[in-house]
Amino acid sequence: MRNSLKYVNWKDRKTITADLKTIYSAPTEEAARIALAAFRVTQDAKHPTIDLLYKLFYLSLKNISRKWMLTIPNWPSALSHFAIEFEDRMHNKH
Repeated sequence: MRNSLKYVNWKDRKTITADLKTIYSAPTEEAARIALAAFRVTQDAKHPTIDLLYKLFYLSLKNISRKWMLTIPNWPSALSHFAIEFEDRMHNKH
C-alpha cells in the first residue's frame, strides 16, 4: 500500500488509504471486487498511476515465473484463468 501512495498528493492520502484498505481487508472476493469497482469510479481519473492489487499480482507472477524450474501443480488451469483476467496483457505466451 505504501508504494501506491508514492503517486498520491499528501492531501489525498487519507482518503486513498481508507479506500485501499477497504479493498485489501474485504472479507470476501466479491466484497473486494465491489470495493475495487467503487475505487475505480472515484479515484482512477485523478490517480491513474496507483498500483492496485491485480497489477501487482500480475507483475509479481510475471517476474517470478522466469525463475521457476519445476512443474507447478494445476499451472495450466491457473494460466488459463490469468489469460482470461489479463487478456490484454497476455498474448498466447502459454
